Amino acid sequence: RPTQAARQGHWGSKDDPVQETGRRGLAAAAVALMAFTGLTAPALAQDRRYEVVVPTGKSEVLQTPGAYSELMIANPEIADVLPLSSRSVYVVGKKLGSTVLSVYGPGKTLISSVNVVVSADVNGMKTRLYELMPNENGVSVSAANESIVLSGSVSSAPRAQQIVALAESYAPGKVVNMM
Repeated sequence: RPTQAARQGHWGSKDDPVQETGRRGLAAAAVALMAFTGLTAPALAQDRRYEVVVPTGKSEVLQTPGAYSELMIANPEIADVLPLSSRSVYVVGKKLGSTVLSVYGPGKTLISSVNVVVSADVNGMKTRLYELMPNENGVSVSAANESIVLSGSVSSAPRAQQIVALAESYAPGKVVNMM
């Protein structure tokens, strides 16, 4: 059953390309983990067009609405795809940006078209911020296009500079400071 985020068409989700054997092993491990734990991947909507958000350096397993025969990613520099089964796809965020994943069924009929947005790892940034500065709980971290947006209040100017420096490590040159 899809999560609330999946129902909205957005899913949270590895960076450098991995050698083919490593990718197969990683994909097999993901499938085995899902089978062992009983987890299911988000299902793609039946309307054939939607969006998935995958952070850089992260991945997401998607379920297709039907068995597919071919996958095509428009810009493999942004994201990579790896077939897991006839109904599931492993999507890897490689570089900030967006691209389109086209999923084709028998006879090259389009099953679905997915706008894949690869964004900065906002959840990773939030986790690291809390670990490093647990008292700075007035800071909000969000994504906008290919940027990280920082807003809210902070205890001091030096702390604000540290938070901006941390955000720069997640999205170099793409941090919007509104603190």
